[in-house]
Amino acid sequence: SVSGPDFKANLVFEYLPLSKIGTVPRGTTAFRRDPTASVLVLTIWKEDTEANTERGRRVAHELAQIVKGGQE
Repeated sequence: SVSGPDFKANLVFEYLPLSKIGTVPRGTTAFRRDPTASVLVLTIWKEDTEANTERGRRVAHELAQIVKGGQE
């Protein structure tokens, strides 16, 4: 199980309209002009152990790869 009372994994998606961003050519401004939404992967656990740290990293990486794979 990924989430339980002692370990939680969360995904936060920031959906903003990106159509206006696409009208400005890349390199025109100092701001990033990629037409992709922002995603935050957050893992939280109660007990500070090396095993939980590794589990948090592994789960966060797996979730990020799932999200990234859907954008390709």
